[in-house]
Amino acid sequence: CPVSANHRCASHIAVPPASEFNIAMASSEVTADTQGKEEAIETGNWLLDNLLRPGSSTSKGTLSFLNKVFYLLFASILFLMWMTDFGNIHTYVFIFLALGLYFSVRFFVAELKKAQAEGKLGGDADEEERQREQEQEEMSRKLEQEEEKRRREQVAAMETRKDR
Repeated sequence: CPVSANHRCASHIAVPPASEFNIAMASSEVTADTQGKEEAIETGNWLLDNLLRPGSSTSKGTLSFLNKVFYLLFASILFLMWMTDFGNIHTYVFIFLALGLYFSVRFFVAELKKAQAEGKLGGDADEEERQREQEQEEMSRKLEQEEEKRRREQVAAMETRKDR
């Protein structure tokens, strides 16, 4: 590949030897600098865990966060419309699509809350998970029983061969 002052490709990037990388990864010493990075990562994981857990879509914090994101989206589109002197058709289409998304999400959340209030969604995910776990345990027990049966048959077959 051609080499220029700003060009970077895999063949020109310095990679530390594997042994140095493994030593750095295996080190358990945490400095003040890396501790701050780990706290930021844990905060990010906390945010994702809270957003992705079942039932979080109707929590007040999630809805508030989602509304703020939509408001920022609308503000940025209106800013783009203002910058183009309200003459660009693409910004009108974009704001129409954003409004459609906003109202469809609000409709979905309202229907979800209504279904939860009626008791249609209360605990279904937990019950399905328990049922899946029970099915997996039952399948593993059946497999163990079949394996034990095959072992007994093999032992019996070996004993009949010895008797001959």
